[in-house]
Amino acid sequence: MAKIGVLVVLLFSASWLPAQCCLGAQNAQVHTQDKRFLVKAISLSGTGTGNHGPYHYRFLFLVRSKSGQFLETGRFERCYLTREHFQMTILPSPSGNGFFVRGPSESGFTFFGPAGQNLGGFTLSDSFWFSVDDSTKPTDDQDSKSDPKRSATLKKLGIISCNLAVGGQRNEVSFLLPLFTTVDSRTRTIAKQKRLVAFVEFLSSRTLKKEKLQAQVTPLIRILLSKKSADASDKLLALGPQILPLFAALKLKDRNQVALSSIRDKLLFKTFGHVDAKRNVVLLGSLLASEDKIMVAAALKCFDELLPPKLPRSAEWILMNLDNIQTMRDKGELSRLLPEPR
Repeated sequence: MAKIGVLVVLLFSASWLPAQCCLGAQNAQVHTQDKRFLVKAISLSGTGTGNHGPYHYRFLFLVRSKSGQFLETGRFERCYLTREHFQMTILPSPSGNGFFVRGPSESGFTFFGPAGQNLGGFTLSDSFWFSVDDSTKPTDDQDSKSDPKRSATLKKLGIISCNLAVGGQRNEVSFLLPLFTTVDSRTRTIAKQKRLVAFVEFLSSRTLKKEKLQAQVTPLIRILLSKKSADASDKLLALGPQILPLFAALKLKDRNQVALSSIRDKLLFKTFGHVDAKRNVVLLGSLLASEDKIMVAAALKCFDELLPPKLPRSAEWILMNLDNIQTMRDKGELSRLLPEPR
């Protein structure tokens, strides 16, 4: 985990379960701002005042279907071997790649994919607390103070305000939930670790057409599952995260899923848990809203391939119409999206 600093204040919607030292273990459910994703935390060791640890939790990740019902797409269990007072905070990512959890006695946050893959996180030291704010001032971003619509957009995209104090100096930054990184509010630049730089390079790279990619991937998977070649795994990994959507579409028997899980997990780590990053509207929208030049360029390149030819390509237009783009994307009807008449 990366170390963030000695003092952090996060402002976000009320998507968290605060410490309740006198109530013991509690169940919780938290959804994203747009209510597309839901996380449930269920205590398997009971709830109430008589349950003060060790704590045993089952986490469920659910996605809202076209019919409006939430469908489970992943679950895992986690134990907290402590008898300290119960405390848990959950921050789901609006791009659907998973959620942050800070459990009892933990000093920082771990980001888990829907099925429990540990994708990273950050630790805190000395002092840390949450301040929940649903007013028109959810961020220290100067533009959003005078523009409630921008403020609402930032919250929906998982860009939350932080005051970061290091060595007595207090800096205003924003935290980008989908990529677990900070955006400097003054310079509009994202803190770029090696992993993030590689991810941006992937977003900016050319993706093979589905048919050509499938023609390469299918025989390699067949060889891998038949155990006839040791280098099939390396060849699949060399194709990079562009093969993740094909993996997700495969209907394999359980034992074959296990055989491919190592490759899938390594590729998901590279994309911060995003299965189809280049077509993830919320993720790309958050990169546009960050205003980091490198991130904006990568996101615009993805939107250029994603959107129908007649639609505008400016970051401003895309952010203004992001809800419509997301809705049509979910319906598989992006080709029917038309620009508003002048």
